[in-house]
Order: sequence, then structure tokens, then C-alpha cells
Amino acid sequence: MSTISTTSTVSGATSSSTHHSHSLSHDSSINTSRSSLQSVNSLNTLSSSTPVPSIGESIPPEQQPRIVSPALKTPSYPNANGITMVYSTTIRAPLQTVACLLLDARTYPQWNAFCPGVTITSQPKSTAPLPACLAADPVLASIANNHTTLRDGTAFNFNVSMDATGQPRKRGSPTMKVSLLEQFERPDGRVGVRIAWKMKGIAAKLLLRSERVQELVPAVADDGKPCVEYVSWDTYYGMLTGGVNSYYGKQIEAGCTAWMGGLKAYAEERAQVGTW
Repeated sequence: MSTISTTSTVSGATSSSTHHSHSLSHDSSINTSRSSLQSVNSLNTLSSSTPVPSIGESIPPEQQPRIVSPALKTPSYPNANGITMVYSTTIRAPLQTVACLLLDARTYPQWNAFCPGVTITSQPKSTAPLPACLAADPVLASIANNHTTLRDGTAFNFNVSMDATGQPRKRGSPTMKVSLLEQFERPDGRVGVRIAWKMKGIAAKLLLRSERVQELVPAVADDGKPCVEYVSWDTYYGMLTGGVNSYYGKQIEAGCTAWMGGLKAYAEERAQVGTW
């Protein structure tokens, strides 16, 4: 079987790991959040000249949410400066299961303590098709044209619970818009899904812009079952970026931890009982 060799630079030293194609080794782990952060910070030089597709595969595995600066690039703002929250995990569930949870707004109360509700405010006039790797799944195909399904161009509001308790705040949340929904191919040939959404409105134009990118890449776990390499980076731009880090950084870290952990736990539960 062919192998893939991955190399990362941590604290000025180069470390290499080799694993079987399309499989995961759970013996290798990130020793400390500090070393993970240094690995992510090493992307800043890379991201200044490399397209977005390289960023997701470069974020360390099992990365707990952490703010890094300078910002990692996003599709809508490839040349802007800011800060980025990065995080990643392995989800022991099929790609279609994880994608369904992210795209079907009706599921958010069941797994997302950070954003326990999604209100769709508008859908694009022309229905963009799902990425081919998702469209073949009967469950995803059945919800593709629902008003409650996020697709390219969907505008929506999150009901945010800043303390990640599942109790949303009463004041309104900023309007978001899906800016990208596509499939992409990793250098090793695996075909994954990328979804991005960005903040809209006057405040986003004048004070604070943000765009979040999530990537789902299929893999095979060491027990032979399908799993997903989940990677996310949320980048903030604008005049209030410093305030996001200083005043809300820990809350956002906790929220992203709840988001990622809830998605992982619920998707794995669904996969275990055979739903989806």
C-alpha cells in the first residue's frame, strides 16, 4: 500500500510522519497545545503566497480552538489582515453524515450548544446543486431544496449562546451568508467538501468582517470504518478585530470547542446507530 509522508516544522525542528494512504494513526497525537500553535503559526508565511486549498491540510490534527495571527486567508478576503481561530478533529462517521448535520439547519438544536438555532432569512433564486460527492447520498438529496438547508448563497442568522450553554442570547445576531459550497481534491486524491460563510450587513462593511471555512475530508479509521478529518478556520478582519481577541477570545474559543465537540459526538452517535 502506498504511504503518505507529512512534514511539519515545530520550534524550528522538522518532524516527519508516515501513515497508510486514507487511514489514520491514533497513536500519533499533538503533545501540547503550544506545539500545535507553533505549527499553525508556521502557516502564516505559507498562506501569504499559497491559495486557500493548502491551508486546511496544513492545520495540525486534533487542534483545539486557538487564535493565531497574522490571519489565515479565506475565499472572500484573500489579501486582508486580521486574526484567525483554528481547530480540527477526527470524526468517526461517514462524510455524508457530517455534511448533513452542517447543512441541515433543523439539526443544530440537537448538537450545537454554541449556535443552537439557525434562522434562514433568504435562499438564492436559482438552486445551486450540491457537490457531486454529496448529491448521490439519498438523505442529502432529499433535503437539497428544503428552505432549511444551507446552500451556496443562503442568508441566515445564528442564535448564538456565547457561554455555550445552549441558551441563545436575546439580542439579534449578525446576518451570515454562505459564500462557498464546493468539493475539492487533496493532493493524495481524496475528495472532500468545503463550506464557507461570511458576515453581512453594514457592521461587517465598516467595523468587523468575518469568514469561516470548514473542510470535511473522508478517511478510513484504524478499525476500517469511515471517518472524516474535520478542519475549520474562522478569520476576523476590520477595526474591531483587536476587541474580538481581547474581550471575546476565550468565549469564542469555548464556543468553537462546543461546536466541534457537539458535531463530533452527535455524528458519531448517528453513525453508530446506523442513522444516515
